[in-house]
Amino acid sequence: MKGIKLGTTLVLVLMLVFGTAWTALANIQGAIHTTNDEGTKINHFDSLEDVYFDAVSNEFEFDEYYVQITKPNGKTIVLGSSENKVNMIKDGGPYQVSKYVQDGTLKAGVYKLMISIDPDFDPSFTKSDNFIIRGGGNDTQPDTGTIVIIKTLESEDGDPHEDVTFNLYRKEPMAMSIAIEYPLTGVTNEEGEIVFDGLEIGEYIIKEVVPDGYTSSISKDGEVVKVEAGVIKVIRVTNSKIEEPEEPEEPEELGSLTIKYVDEEGEELSETIVKRDLPFGEYIEEAIEIEGYILKGDLTQRVTLDAETPDQEIVFVYEKIEVIEEEEPPLGPTDPKDPEDEEVIIEEEEVPLGGAKLPQTGGLPPVLYYGTGAVLTMIGGILRRKK
Repeated sequence: MKGIKLGTTLVLVLMLVFGTAWTALANIQGAIHTTNDEGTKINHFDSLEDVYFDAVSNEFEFDEYYVQITKPNGKTIVLGSSENKVNMIKDGGPYQVSKYVQDGTLKAGVYKLMISIDPDFDPSFTKSDNFIIRGGGNDTQPDTGTIVIIKTLESEDGDPHEDVTFNLYRKEPMAMSIAIEYPLTGVTNEEGEIVFDGLEIGEYIIKEVVPDGYTSSISKDGEVVKVEAGVIKVIRVTNSKIEEPEEPEEPEELGSLTIKYVDEEGEELSETIVKRDLPFGEYIEEAIEIEGYILKGDLTQRVTLDAETPDQEIVFVYEKIEVIEEEEPPLGPTDPKDPEDEEVIIEEEEVPLGGAKLPQTGGLPPVLYYGTGAVLTMIGGILRRKK
């Protein structure tokens, strides 16, 4: 087994200058796999202390690596972290995993060992291998294998899909390849995982009970998986949510309204107005003023547009205003021959402005008249006394 090759001075300088910028470096070559303490390739162990790993094909290129243990999905860290950078100088034999991760134990289950030169464990700079902790001293079991199902949702982050049921069937070659029910059923945990362990060597069929509203990356007839001795087969299944088709919106029912302004003979007095694409409902229109005409009927009219009468018409009728012209008097002189036009002139007697004057009769003196009057007055008084 080859030892660790120390990095060159140039590589060390790049690591110090660029930190975790591993894209400038070559990818890790070859692969790693879990082994026992003797370097025999196995992946079933009794406890974490029994888990070792070794490089395959190529020697490690750098002095320091990051080591962590995750769930099979490669995301959920169980032991180790990005700060868990270790100096891996080979001292003979394989590397014991428990030396390079935080103190802890692993309960029974399937795990992934990850070795990387990148603290973020970019797949381009990371090597990994799956292993299983069984407990009870069953560390090798070369005659059985394991199937691990990793169930995720189709999303940017590939979120795990919990509580999904899978059935495992045994495929019988002697029964014309007809799948018969094998008594194994599993439900994905919060990590979206199911582990079928201790399986006899042979072919199996995995079928998913697809949740309502989803499609599966495996067909309804299932997926055939070949189980090999001492091998962990990881099957990734993705569910895609079925997008409910959007119900097409019913086209809005529309109508039209025509408004006319006419006289009593039906002749247009103003431009006809047509309102189109009106939603069904009630509409009220008010008449307009038209010079020289007066409205006959109500000032406003209302109509209702509906499915039965989508197109309606409002007609405002106007009556012409009759104008009576008054005759103007002639401006020139009237015709004297027209008796109706003769002007009657009545001369009024002038009232004397001085004392009263008796009309003149023969020119007798006024004293005579005054004396006669006095005599007559006296005679009248005597006659009244005799009576």
